[in-house]
Amino acid sequence: MLRITESKNAEAAKQYFGKGMVRSDYYIDGQEIAGKWGGKTAERLGLTGQVTQPDYFAVVDNFHPRTAEQLTPRQKDNRRAGYDFTFSAPKSVSVMYELSGDERILSAFREAVKETMEEIEREMKARVRKGGKDENRLTANMLWAEFIHFTSRPVDGIPDPHLHAHCFAPNVTWDDKEGRYKAGQFGELKRDATYFEAAFDARLAKWLGELGYATQKAKYSFEIAGMPKSVIDKFSRRRNEIEAEAAAKGIESPEGKHAIGYYGRENKKKDAGTGELRVRWTARLTPTEKAAVERLAFGNNGRSDGDGPISAKDAMRHAMEHCFERVSVTSDKRLQAEALRFAVGSVLPDQVRNAAQTSEIIRREVNGETVVTTRAVRLEELQMLRFARDGKGRFDRLGNGSALLPGLSSEQRKAALHVLGSLDAVVGIRGAAGTGKTHMMKATIAAIENASAEPGGDYRKVFVFAPSAQASRKVLREEGFASADTVAQLLNNEEMQSKVKGQVLWIDEAGLMSSKDMRRVFQLAEKQNCRLILSGDYRQHSAVQRGDALRILESESGVEFAELKEIRRQKESLYRKAVEAISKGTAKDAAKGFAELEKNGAIIEADGKERHALLIKDYLQAATDGKSALVIAPTHAEGRALSSGIRAALKDAGELGQKEHLIVSRVATNWTDAERADARNYQSGQIVQFHQAVAGERKRKGKARGTFGGYEKGEAAVVLRQVMGNVVILRKDGSEALLPLDKAERFNVYNAREIAIAEREKIRITANGYATVNGPFGPKRKRIHNGDIHSVQSVADNGDLHLSSGAVLPRTFGHVTHGYVDTSHASQGKTVDRVFIAVGDESLPAANRAQWYVSVSRAREQVRVYTDDAQALKEAVQKSPERLSVSEMMRGKKKREKLDMRRISRFLKDRLENPYDAIRERSTWQERIQHERRGHHL
Repeated sequence: MLRITESKNAEAAKQYFGKGMVRSDYYIDGQEIAGKWGGKTAERLGLTGQVTQPDYFAVVDNFHPRTAEQLTPRQKDNRRAGYDFTFSAPKSVSVMYELSGDERILSAFREAVKETMEEIEREMKARVRKGGKDENRLTANMLWAEFIHFTSRPVDGIPDPHLHAHCFAPNVTWDDKEGRYKAGQFGELKRDATYFEAAFDARLAKWLGELGYATQKAKYSFEIAGMPKSVIDKFSRRRNEIEAEAAAKGIESPEGKHAIGYYGRENKKKDAGTGELRVRWTARLTPTEKAAVERLAFGNNGRSDGDGPISAKDAMRHAMEHCFERVSVTSDKRLQAEALRFAVGSVLPDQVRNAAQTSEIIRREVNGETVVTTRAVRLEELQMLRFARDGKGRFDRLGNGSALLPGLSSEQRKAALHVLGSLDAVVGIRGAAGTGKTHMMKATIAAIENASAEPGGDYRKVFVFAPSAQASRKVLREEGFASADTVAQLLNNEEMQSKVKGQVLWIDEAGLMSSKDMRRVFQLAEKQNCRLILSGDYRQHSAVQRGDALRILESESGVEFAELKEIRRQKESLYRKAVEAISKGTAKDAAKGFAELEKNGAIIEADGKERHALLIKDYLQAATDGKSALVIAPTHAEGRALSSGIRAALKDAGELGQKEHLIVSRVATNWTDAERADARNYQSGQIVQFHQAVAGERKRKGKARGTFGGYEKGEAAVVLRQVMGNVVILRKDGSEALLPLDKAERFNVYNAREIAIAEREKIRITANGYATVNGPFGPKRKRIHNGDIHSVQSVADNGDLHLSSGAVLPRTFGHVTHGYVDTSHASQGKTVDRVFIAVGDESLPAANRAQWYVSVSRAREQVRVYTDDAQALKEAVQKSPERLSVSEMMRGKKKREKLDMRRISRFLKDRLENPYDAIRERSTWQERIQHERRGHHL
């Protein structure tokens, strides 16, 4: 593990590392050993060997340790002193070192630290400002003071084994070109911490393997193979304390857990020496655990079952499958980090770097960072863009320009005419939240279908789809689109595909479409000769899968988008003004909207439990006032903590039944296909559920011999164990069965979590499925949708949930959680009277412009935001959620002049009497633009 922590001033750096150095017993009993200088800058400064207090204080204070001259030009009181690079060995390694006394482990650890710090040093840069420049220059030198420690902070006065190194790097580097010392640029190093952590782990695991210690991949790192989990847990008391406190506070982020560990720690004590500690540690072990440790000591598990060898080529293949499932472009360092994690113990950083030099990977420099994509991902985006470009001007207009379009505002009418007058295969509408897009949609569809009945009109029926079941089968059907369905159903149902032939496909909430799915829709439209209307708002949440398709189409394909900007949902003027600002989608506008909410008294700053208590009080008041309400938290962790408080308040008010029933809830792991294909990720008790059927087959070769009996769609099984050779054993129908890991795209994996359900409980459905209802001819299935909210009337003795709607959820369904708090993703598309948003410190990493926009815009009447730190939240909601597209990557995301199609459209319509003549003329302008763009892209 590697954590990089900024030391914001010299006094903090001197206190953290210097406090113990002035004590006479700092080196007593081997709990810490003398610090050691490292780095090329250290050699230039004459710093070698042991770290002394005068030298350390001098460089931290920005002075030359020999001449006392100031090092870097700027000497401010709040000058950033440096960064602490903290490397931690896996717990099994720390335990093995202490209980076996194998000093080779310490040597391997220090060598891994040294090599990783030297790699970090090779990427050190300094800022260049001379001659009007504003850039960074590679200096490839730095200095650090390395301090090795062997124990964790105490729990009840006694520490646990914890081998770790603090490498404190003062903020200085030598710029050879300018011939002077300058402040270092650590931002990019911290940005790439994930890679450096993986590189350190890879080196340490590899060196331990050469000493005879077999290793196996753990969640983010590795452990020594054969070390009992009970031993690891037994010597992880500090970690367990932090995890327990984090769970109680709803904190899941590594940053939040680190803060708990740092600020809530006991001071180290010198009462017990190393020898005494080892006696105490050994006494904690059971005879079986002690025997296991002794059996592994000094590399005696070299022949035991560790992870099998993985080539650098296979590791890179896994990394590509994993990374590019959810992004079109990633950093070169992140790709290599994933490969190193997958093959930890088998490969070293240089081998992975060489494996990344494949012709399939495309590289570019964007904003000073090397980013990558693949030729397959690039082709996917190009094919999507080509369809939209090639479809321009190919068709007759969709409708009649003299259509009455009753009940529409001027803006809505313009958007409807934009669709009706389109000559293109693809037409777009971007509608901000609460602008009446659905109302405009109804009128436009009616006009398209009415026009087909006119003399000479083509028969056109409009079929409506949306990416999610909640948006299509729930929201759209309730709005009057009775046959609305999911995009997935369109793509997978051949009967439906035949029905839409030659017709119009309207995809709502298209901002949630990935590039992969959009390309598939385009391929279907081309095959079936369909016209496409895409409506949505890419400034809200985007697809989980790679590619922000709607945004890419507007910015790169020349598809002209009508725009709905006039907010109608918010009734109160100041609230509406805030949402209008936020809906524009820029950091500046997000900050402006935040300021408007502050003026309106909507931002409430309070600490901890008080913050949640205030929100709960307002939520209960909304129910008393007869108002619909929505509670939103950016993370599931804060949502669970808040749900617990709401349930307690409802119980106190008598709104919930007092008797609780425990049911098993399935919590999605959200693994990628690549992660689901790796047996090492599985743990006993997890649930595997198939969303596509898998035919049975016989495996005759390798360690995976056995029978796959086949799995039906919807079938679930429990993980019993994972064994070597990439095999997972399930319990299926009372017997053991193999999990077909090569069909990872056909199933999902869930962790089981018990939740308490009472009568009158509000629950949310977390996956599409079926309940049962009593019909005139007996029980029948009723579809339920991901995101649906239900009230529980009672819980049967067998665990079935009887809902107030009359439907029954079988206890085996599992996809249920409390329905009091939504994430912003789950809330998109919903409208209520009042919305209450909780954003604690632990949720700040999940906050961004899209999350902020969706959350704030849900209510008609009132929004209130409850936060620990208003200023920190204001900064967080300005972060961009946009993912780099391949097109942006290929041009280095440089700004380039382009013709503004909206301005051209207005110009033409002002000067041409017939609006359809203007549309045809506009197509000529668009072809000119696309001709230029094709030269770049193709």
